[in-house]
Amino acid sequence: MAAAAKTSKKPVSKTAKTAPAAKVVAKKVTNASSKRSTARAVASKTKTAVAAATKSSPAKAASKKAAPKVTDPRRTAFVRLAEGRTSQAIKQIRLLGNLSNLSAYDFSQSDIQQIMKSLQDEIAATMARFETSLANATLKRERKFKLGGFEARA
Repeated sequence: MAAAAKTSKKPVSKTAKTAPAAKVVAKKVTNASSKRSTARAVASKTKTAVAAATKSSPAKAASKKAAPKVTDPRRTAFVRLAEGRTSQAIKQIRLLGNLSNLSAYDFSQSDIQQIMKSLQDEIAATMARFETSLANATLKRERKFKLGGFEARA
């Protein structure tokens, strides 16, 4: 009987079965936390180096960076829309250039001249609108109210 007792296996609990998996998860968590702590240490060293280079404390260096940037919402909207629309226009012009493939399309010199003239006319009209807007804005700023009409400042 003693030999049978030695060879019998003990019942394995559920926690014992999942223990290796728990170790793997624990290792992953440990690795992730060590990566984060390493990143924090590098960031801390960088802040310290910046502070030493500027000969000020890290708090002063951080406060200089944290200064709010004042931007005009109209300017922000203009830049956002102008960049997007200009990029789209350039893309469409490039696609128009794809029509120059003679093996796929049939066109004449007259067709090319009409396309280019149309594009040039639209660019000129757009430039005129911008120039007129700027000129009018300048005139509005320079005008001074006087009974009987407007008078330009001297």
